[in-house]
Amino acid sequence: MTRNIYLFSILSAASLFLLSSCAGSENSELPESVANLENLTVFPSDPEPQFSIELTRKQRFGDMGDMIIGRISGVQVDQSGRVFIADDSNKQIIVFDADGHLIELLGREGRGPGEFEYIHNLVLDDNYIYAKDFGLHRVNFFSTETLQYVNTIPLQVEGEPQDELAGYSPSVFWLSTHSDLLVRFSQPFGRAGSDSGDEERYDLFYKITQEGNVKPEQVLREKADFVLVDRTANSVSVFGTPFGAKFKLDTTQDGIVVNRSDQFLFRYYDHNGTYQRAVYYPFSRKHLSRETALQYYNNENYRRAARSSDLPENWPVVQRFMSDDDDRLWISTIIDDEDLYEWWLLDNSGELLARHLLPREQRIETVRNGHVYMRIENEAGAEEIVKFELDFVEIE
Repeated sequence: MTRNIYLFSILSAASLFLLSSCAGSENSELPESVANLENLTVFPSDPEPQFSIELTRKQRFGDMGDMIIGRISGVQVDQSGRVFIADDSNKQIIVFDADGHLIELLGREGRGPGEFEYIHNLVLDDNYIYAKDFGLHRVNFFSTETLQYVNTIPLQVEGEPQDELAGYSPSVFWLSTHSDLLVRFSQPFGRAGSDSGDEERYDLFYKITQEGNVKPEQVLREKADFVLVDRTANSVSVFGTPFGAKFKLDTTQDGIVVNRSDQFLFRYYDHNGTYQRAVYYPFSRKHLSRETALQYYNNENYRRAARSSDLPENWPVVQRFMSDDDDRLWISTIIDDEDLYEWWLLDNSGELLARHLLPREQRIETVRNGHVYMRIENEAGAEEIVKFELDFVEIE
């Protein structure tokens, strides 16, 4: 089968030319996992952006009178500018209007309909706001029109894929087509001797309907995140790392975009998991030493696992990414400066539009309606959401 590999060479900020190749020296230096992809577009390693980004602070969301926002675990914004904030400390969704006024509190702590033990993973469409309860393995959803509880979706495995998902647990979810949820199922680790620990582990992705039915067609199968594992005869401890490769996903109007954080590679699929194309930028990764890795852990069990594990030689490239309402990709990259992330903004074709440095503590949560919404710590030490107007200035 002929593979199409497109190499972009930027001549200036306003011009580029396209080379098309099936094989040859152009792709000989690409990682094998990248070079083997169909419909691959390869951009230069140090492209010139077309625009600079200007952010103007407009509105804060956090004023609740005598109440304060606890631990923010998800943020969404609708077309009217209302802001929905998942507060895991208080087990509720806080709703503000576009001017920062508190409108409503959705949910409360508990195990009943519309209640939460843990609230996380907030997702929004035109009709509903969805929030996952990790403790109860279910999703509560509320009407965006009435701001009332509608129903609960159990994330249980029933039907045809039950054997395939035996032993797997639902983790995060995204919105798919027709109000279906795209759910990531992860396999737990066993105790010492129950599995080799050396085999590659994979997460499985299936759609679940609003009635809680798992559709039988598998959407994706992706390598699981890098974790450290401390096994004993009686227990197993698993914990993530800031330096291990992680699988990342977001949905757009056209389908699904995925990334594994150790490469600046983004693969595009339709909503059913059919591969469409890929975009790749060569990226210089920051070196990771074992001494540096050990500095992240005070717990001796964690340190023991870090000392005995095969650690990556370099930090990941991608810290996180998201799509905005114009299907552009916002990607925070890990650079040498430990206080900053460099954000890249790509258009739908993968071409670089802009780069922008932000302090690591200023976390972009979403980009909607021409505004960037960031999680920022205020003067009192509490987290709040701040809206910034987004402007692009053309680079001459």
